[in-house]
Amino acid sequence: MGETEGRGFDKSHREVYNALRKDAIVNISLTPELDRWVHNKVSRGQYSTASELIREGLRLMQQREEIRQAMRADLRRELQVGLQQLDAGESRIFDGNVLRVIKEKGRERKRGWKNGG
Repeated sequence: MGETEGRGFDKSHREVYNALRKDAIVNISLTPELDRWVHNKVSRGQYSTASELIREGLRLMQQREEIRQAMRADLRRELQVGLQQLDAGESRIFDGNVLRVIKEKGRERKRGWKNGG
């Protein structure tokens, strides 16, 4: 059931309600520290309004969540590849020798970055 169904809204009223809801006004409570921080950002001209700052913060949180979801999906794919390799017998024992080789390759790459490579 939609948000407006069962509230006595007919179709035209639902359309108006949904259009108004797109720019809904939301009141939030901030700690005194956050309130000062927001006020300082706006008074310095970094943002035109507190709402602009809050919207940017929410967009950044949304982007961060999307990145995390993508990273989790990548990790699941990598895990699946690893499990398939294990099932196919394509594995080696992870011991001190393997760790030394990995570290040395990492050090070589780091040296290459420092030397412009």
